[in-house]
Amino acid sequence: MQDNPNRLSSDDIAEAKRVSPAEFLKMHFSNVRVSRNGRNISVKGHFRSDYKPGLGLWLSCDWGGGPVGDNIQLVQSVTGGTFLDAIETLVGNLVTTPSARPEVDPPPAPDDNARPVIPSDARSPKQGMDYLTRTRGVSEAAVEFARRQGALRFITDGVVFLGRDWMNSREVRYAAVRYFKDRVLNRDGDIGNKKDLPHSSKSFPMMIGGEDNDVLLVEGGLNALALLDMMLALGRCPLVMTTGGVGITSYLETPHVRDVISNASQVIIYGENERAATEELRQKKQMATDENRKRVALRIAELRSGEPPRIVFPPEAYDDAASQNLARRISLGEIHPAEQPDIAEERASHLKM
Repeated sequence: MQDNPNRLSSDDIAEAKRVSPAEFLKMHFSNVRVSRNGRNISVKGHFRSDYKPGLGLWLSCDWGGGPVGDNIQLVQSVTGGTFLDAIETLVGNLVTTPSARPEVDPPPAPDDNARPVIPSDARSPKQGMDYLTRTRGVSEAAVEFARRQGALRFITDGVVFLGRDWMNSREVRYAAVRYFKDRVLNRDGDIGNKKDLPHSSKSFPMMIGGEDNDVLLVEGGLNALALLDMMLALGRCPLVMTTGGVGITSYLETPHVRDVISNASQVIIYGENERAATEELRQKKQMATDENRKRVALRIAELRSGEPPRIVFPPEAYDDAASQNLARRISLGEIHPAEQPDIAEERASHLKM
């Protein structure tokens, strides 16, 4: 997709309509059937999708023949997400139909030898430490714990969360930046502050903590820090591992990660509470992400001789571990709402722990 956050190009939209929705549908339904030529897809009781060569796009209808529309409308009908969210899902995760636009060269195969290039460290860690401790509410103890383990670095304009190849000299294979200020187009079509650096591989998750028989899985680096902070306050020091996203399982193919998860006494997936403009849309989004978590749980259970992980969520007042931990520390007087962005006061007012 285009890097320009202010405009979505016509090529982005056309590509989203050209790709096969098969892999997307398989993420959400178990009974997906694809024809031998790859141009017809059915999801019994839900959808039929057909590729239209003359138009260069896919069109879908519901099981009764009612209109759904192109790929973008199909994704939105399933997830309840935004227009941009649907395009990101299609362009970022699916393969193009072989017969569509044959004159367009396929994207190059991933370079297994490429590594993320991390910007130089900031001259002083103060701004990064202030962002994590005063703005996001993580304790200095938890931040220093992660720094000592090589899980994060401070750069001039943000914090970088790092995933390493623990079987190959601790080499950095994944790097995700949280910028201090919004500058990146996010999934909701707004400008956000999160970005995976080029050549990052989610097969190598950020891992912080100590006791690898007690494993907690959470989506991103900031939530991992917050979750570790809460666990340390309870006298626990589990191994907290990032997944890179709600439905991502590539980390489960990494031998070291597989071994840890297979042999742990317990594995817990720490979920997130979705937010949306309306309650109906929020419920649709929550159902979609919960289904993804259940699929991941089944995959983990396969590695653990059938024993599934527990799936837990923050209290309903909080979106995720980060907002829960921020409110917890405000309530204890460890930080003050005056030091925080508006979200801190909002979360503190709803504190029920």
